[in-house]
Amino acid sequence: MDPDLKQRLISGALVPTAAIILTAVVTKLVQASLVATVLISAIIAAVLITFALRFRPRRGRVAVQLASIRELYESRNAASEQDEIDAIRGAKSSVSVLGISHKILWSNQSVFRDALIAASLNRVQVTFLILDPDSDNLQLKARDEGEEPSIWVNDINASIARFRDLKTKQPELRLELYTYDSFPIWHMLIIDGKIGYIGYYPSDRSASHAPLYVMERADEKFALLVPLMKQFEHLKSTGTRLDFS
Repeated sequence: MDPDLKQRLISGALVPTAAIILTAVVTKLVQASLVATVLISAIIAAVLITFALRFRPRRGRVAVQLASIRELYESRNAASEQDEIDAIRGAKSSVSVLGISHKILWSNQSVFRDALIAASLNRVQVTFLILDPDSDNLQLKARDEGEEPSIWVNDINASIARFRDLKTKQPELRLELYTYDSFPIWHMLIIDGKIGYIGYYPSDRSASHAPLYVMERADEKFALLVPLMKQFEHLKSTGTRLDFS
């Protein structure tokens, strides 16, 4: 049994029992001697405090980890997509996005474009990592989800074309686009290095069937977002930057 759980069970059972005994003792002693009552009560109270401190649950580690999770969507849906787009619109310094084709974000083109343009007005650096359409990992992942790889290639090329069209029409947009060649595990949207919308690609199904975690970088030492940001930077540094000419 988990030690913390065991301690909570022991504490939950013995502390009420001790309190009942204390009540009975005090009731009897009140009839005999006020001094004795105060003395015995103080001794028992000290014992209970010591016991409580000794067996209190050690919540520190769990609390730190849970504090990193601000919100949880059971799946990537219309509500989560709107939340992601709103986060892009409200970014102050940077937007970093990792995915396979980004077709979900592009599914509502006008809203997504408006969010990127709004970010550009704040001089936000926007970086997208997209799976290399010529990658063997695309073939593997497409078949893992039971889909034809050529469809995925078309989706990726369509997204690249949309990014290029946007950059042409909005040359002031600080937009970077990189292809990466790695088996897709995570998809992520990281806002200002502080808030992350993090999901993963499950086996035999699409990412829309997996939960989406909204993480906050509240603590540099323990924040779960930190290693994910490092993963993003690694894929970027080993990827290929696409130009928009």
